[in-house]
Amino acid sequence: MKDERTNETNIDHQANIDAGTYLFESWIVETPEDKAYTKYNFDIPLGTWMGSFKVDDDSIWELVKSGKVNGVSVEGLFIDADEIEAKSIYNKIRNLLVDDTYCADTF
Repeated sequence: MKDERTNETNIDHQANIDAGTYLFESWIVETPEDKAYTKYNFDIPLGTWMGSFKVDDDSIWELVKSGKVNGVSVEGLFIDADEIEAKSIYNKIRNLLVDDTYCADTF
């Protein structure tokens, strides 16, 4: 959120179709009295991350009102940075074992 990555949205998981939206509200559903149930009538488990987005693009808003679009996808790489680093080190070690000409200075 600090880097506004939640504003990187698209339509139907298609990275080339910018949804023209931004996140203006975000919360975790913690109680049965949460507005996710009482105001929006969602049937979701406690602990669900909820978000409200503002559609700034008039052409996208027309698609929403017509029912052709009923949601947006928040783009993201949902992998832990430690996992990425561990995978990189693993690949370097594997390359050392497989290829004796691989340079150990790449660590």
